[in-house]
Amino acid sequence: MSAPKALYNEQAIDYLLNNLLQMADTDETLKKLGIHRKELRALESDDEIYAAIETRREALIATPWRLESGLVRQNNFLWREIERVITATLRGAFNAVLYGYSVQEVIYQQLSDGKVGLKEVSEKPFEWFEPKSNGDLIYRSMLDPMGTAVDTQYKFLLAIRNETYRQPYGEALLSRLYWAWLFRVNGWKFWAKNLERAGIPFLKGTAPDMPLPDGTPAVDRLSTVLNAAVQNATLALPDGWTAEFMSVQQNGATFEQFEQAILKRIQKVILGQTLTSDVGKSGSFAAAKVHAGVLEDRKLADIRLVSKSVQTLVNALHTLNGFTGEPPTFVMEDNTGLEVDRSERDAKLVSAGILKLTPDYLLRVYDYEDGDFEIPPAVLPTSNPPIGGTKPANFSALSQPIKFTSERDVFLGTIVPKTSSKFTPNQQEIETLADDVLANLKSPIPEGSIFNAIKAASDYEDLANRLAVLFDETDTAEFRQVLERATFAADCLGFAHAR
Repeated sequence: MSAPKALYNEQAIDYLLNNLLQMADTDETLKKLGIHRKELRALESDDEIYAAIETRREALIATPWRLESGLVRQNNFLWREIERVITATLRGAFNAVLYGYSVQEVIYQQLSDGKVGLKEVSEKPFEWFEPKSNGDLIYRSMLDPMGTAVDTQYKFLLAIRNETYRQPYGEALLSRLYWAWLFRVNGWKFWAKNLERAGIPFLKGTAPDMPLPDGTPAVDRLSTVLNAAVQNATLALPDGWTAEFMSVQQNGATFEQFEQAILKRIQKVILGQTLTSDVGKSGSFAAAKVHAGVLEDRKLADIRLVSKSVQTLVNALHTLNGFTGEPPTFVMEDNTGLEVDRSERDAKLVSAGILKLTPDYLLRVYDYEDGDFEIPPAVLPTSNPPIGGTKPANFSALSQPIKFTSERDVFLGTIVPKTSSKFTPNQQEIETLADDVLANLKSPIPEGSIFNAIKAASDYEDLANRLAVLFDETDTAEFRQVLERATFAADCLGFAHAR
């Protein structure tokens, strides 16, 4: 039985709006204000909004990028062409975060070797274009008010943030900030006017309730004299008239509270956090990590948005040049850098003898380059034959020997090393002491927990993480005490042998 044809087509669609008429902007904030989306550009003139936008935008642009898969020669050509326009492309696509959608026009050029390259990628005013619910992009000009559908595969790059069928224009971040911006602008105007009032001297005077010889009331004449005194800073009054300065107390605490509330709202909307406002000097490292994680989430969301535009550009160049195979994938991510949590985890695993770092891991994870470090050669034991020695002291407080499973022995290697005969007599005492400690030392991590971690791990890195968690959650007091006693005994032997 074949499925009805209606199942393969979209039925709930307004063909008139999608093809002819221009759909009204359904953004609730813009509708209540009665303004167009393009008028949100005024918000970028605010210093706090601009600074927060720059922080988020530059974090995106500074993220390393690469092309994955594909043929090497083709990738090299595509990388060179994309590299010349990548900054402008990312900036243009990022504006979709601010205004809901952005449109960029691609201008190609014929290269000397016959290939098609990139000449320019320029952002166009988004109000010239109208995204449709069916994915089309309509260009409306003065000569063509009805609009014409344009090519979004090769010629125009369209980026839309959180678009829906009801709102094909996308979600504009700046519309969420309009009220905060409006309050801040008017709040500064009110504060400046208030300062002006407080800064001008205020004079109070008294005069007899009688008319002057010319018939003018004495109070009116005094008011004129006091007003002139504010400008000239001089004053002369007849007998019976007085004047005094009145001071206005204004410390600005209320305005500062108002300003901080607006700044927090701006930072939360753009950056997702208010670290500088909320934490300050009383903050903690944990709070800083949480705020950094929130900002990282915003950056990852921006990467997902702009990557679509750049991938469209890569696909267009790949097709126009007739390259074979699938086009490479544009990837933006930053996995390098010395991360404190990861370095502490690796240090614990290496110290426990569970993990051995390889040069490839160091180059990939810790931002090293070839030639930055050297792997020291293994230290071979001396070949002097044993001559005998004194048996080390016995540790009666050590626990009973542990029986290891074969699975654990395979993963951890030889837990209890065999006594070597290739040591000097003094060194042999230390080796025998270490063998005795390891043979009788109770593991701080239960044997069953290690075995379960091995079976549950999906890969090597997952296993390392599971073992690190087990180590952190285990009481290692007894384990550390025995090791400290063994280290102390070894030090004593070393001092005794050195004399």
